[in-house]
Amino acid sequence: MTKGVLGAVVALLVFALAQGLCGCTTVATSVLRHQTGESLGVGKFRGFGYFETARLATPGTTEATYLIDQNKDVFQGMMLGMQGEVGVMQSLDLMLGTNFSADGGGWKVGAKYQFLKMGNLAGAGMLSYGARSAKGNVTYLTADQPVELATTLSAYTFDFSAPVSYRISPAFAAYSGLMLLRTSVSGSLGPDVVSMTNYDLGFNLGCKINAGRFEGTIEFAFLRVGDPFMDSTRIVPYAGLSFGVAF
Repeated sequence: MTKGVLGAVVALLVFALAQGLCGCTTVATSVLRHQTGESLGVGKFRGFGYFETARLATPGTTEATYLIDQNKDVFQGMMLGMQGEVGVMQSLDLMLGTNFSADGGGWKVGAKYQFLKMGNLAGAGMLSYGARSAKGNVTYLTADQPVELATTLSAYTFDFSAPVSYRISPAFAAYSGLMLLRTSVSGSLGPDVVSMTNYDLGFNLGCKINAGRFEGTIEFAFLRVGDPFMDSTRIVPYAGLSFGVAF
């Protein structure tokens, strides 16, 4: 990982943190996995905390914002979280986590099954379900002045991912994989009641570093998200860091 790449991650996270602390966010969905294709093994435990940019819900548009190209930060917010995992079978891990931002919080449960092990190459399939709620303000661009709308939203996300990793050394592994997120959002956007379902497809790329029982990850992801403002889709980047222990 070069200094330039690490600098880009930090810059994106600092920007998202500033947005989140200003309260100019709406309900968010976790995008990053922080997972290799390796399972923990029976009786093993892993716990970690993470700081990342997350997928902000865009549940609709208004007459003033329709066909107005929005900045990508409308789709990016800040999220902090914690997750615990336990190996219940040699190839099966169960997961439980919580996350929060300036305006709300939520929970997530999931499972990972390792289906591939060929030397240093490993692959797995992951399923998870989570719920979040948030209340705050979001600012959208219009043809004239930006407009700030109050939001009260709930989001329920079912996601599937397939991490594949290669362990370069006992202390370092590189990983990537495809992701599909289905998120149902409902609540209020300004004076309007909104309800919609988003399907986001993307991939991630990251590395995991181990130092004894301690570990950390640096990860990027790119999602193809629906853009209700332009009635189209767009590619949005996300990035994050995690730190934890495994034993």
